[in-house]
Amino acid sequence: MAVALNATKTRLLPRTANITRFRQRLVQLFNLNIELSSPADIDFAAESFLRNINLAGEYFMLGQLPCSPPSPALVRHKRALRRQYMRSRNPLDLRDFRRAAHEL
Repeated sequence: MAVALNATKTRLLPRTANITRFRQRLVQLFNLNIELSSPADIDFAAESFLRNINLAGEYFMLGQLPCSPPSPALVRHKRALRRQYMRSRNPLDLRDFRRAAHEL
């Protein structure tokens, strides 16, 4: 069986997510006092657990605005600064490159 080593990971929440709000929503949705007496009960509990996690993620994303793609001019500027730094290895050029990368 082959396993993809470079499989991309999907994120439930963006890196800038408000984890506290996400956790509060999960606490509201979860009912951990479910009696598990049959395999069907276990399947139902697992499905509802995953559904609640996805609902909490969707709830969080309602207030988020999608990120706009970076402007081509900024990307070209950052690449030019990187080329300059790679040629000169000057710490000031590295600072400028990192500043431009952070703006993106």
